[in-house]
Formats: sequence, structure tokens, C-alpha cells
Amino acid sequence: MNALIDPRGWIVAEAGEITVAASAPGVIGGAVIKAARRSAGLSRRDLASSMAVVPAVVREWESGIRPLFCVSYHELCQLADALDRDGARLGHEVDELVLASQCDLLITGILRGFEDYAEVPPVDEDVAGEDARSLLSWALTGQVPDRYRPYVPVGRLLSWNDAYLFAYVARDLQAGSHGDDLTRYGTALTALISDIDIRSDRQS
Repeated sequence: MNALIDPRGWIVAEAGEITVAASAPGVIGGAVIKAARRSAGLSRRDLASSMAVVPAVVREWESGIRPLFCVSYHELCQLADALDRDGARLGHEVDELVLASQCDLLITGILRGFEDYAEVPPVDEDVAGEDARSLLSWALTGQVPDRYRPYVPVGRLLSWNDAYLFAYVARDLQAGSHGDDLTRYGTALTALISDIDIRSDRQS
């Protein structure tokens, strides 16, 4: 699979002469914010007003164009506080937003080849990694975590090309390409997406 970087810094996959743009870099954080906003019965304009930002900012968060890993911790706290004040049933804890940003950063790093695995979500830990695994699985396979399901449509957050490339890199890690220390991590990532998941909806 050949991969290029487009002018925005997004991964672009080439299939013959057809170029398919990949997913935005902050899709998990965006999905979490959208679900949180909907759980509070808020419009984008309502949330923007509560945070004293323009609605375009909320739209860019939710679309993933402005990923949460590029947002300051202070602003994440403000977002969590606003959602909490407005009655959100999820996404109103800063730790939840931070974890979503870490998962997005992991995916973006893997797809762009700059992930150094120094600070990654604890995907390979039994209990601590459960929430991270569920968010990554949502992005890769479309399996929406139970708590978000009432507020978002079912479906994978990443494009098929990105899911395929992620799976390829995860299998490479599992095979020891980055040393034995990351083999277990690669195994945990590989377990999130099977060949059936990838092949069954290749055209979606």
C-alpha cells in the first residue's frame, strides 16, 4: 500500500490513479464531543456559547479537523466544565477527553510514521486499557462503546484505507519490528481489528 502526505498533513492512499483522502486526525475526540453534546441536548451553537467560542470551533472539533491533542489542557478542562454544567451524561470529565486525544494521537502517529511509543494509551493493560481499547475499536471497526451508542450512529470513524494501514503497522509491531518491548503492544493493537473486519466492508 503506497501512502502520501497531502498539503494538510493528512495521509492519502493511492489506488491506481485514484487518490483517496484519509480521515481527519481527531475523529475519536470529535465523536466523543458530539456524543457528549447530544447527551446534553445541546446544539453546536449552544455549546459554543457556553464556552465563549464561535460555532466553527465546535464544528472543527467534532469533525476531527481540529484534534483534541492540539488543544491545551486548560481548554480541555473548560470544555469538560461546560459539558458538565449543561448536563452532559458523558464526555464531561477531562480524563475522558484526554484519553480520546491520546487515542487520536496514537492513530495519527502510526499512520504518519512518527509515533515513538513513549506516551501511548495503556491499550495492553487489562483493566486500565479497557476504555482505550473500546475507543480505538470504535474508530477502527465501528463497534460503538455502549455508553456512546444512544447518541451517535453506528459506523467506523476511520476510512477503510486508514484502518487497513493501522492494522498493517500493528501486525508489524507484533512481529517485533520495533523491538521486543513493543511486541505485546502490537499484539493488543492487532486484536482490535481482524482481517474479517477489514475485508468485509472494504468498499464502504
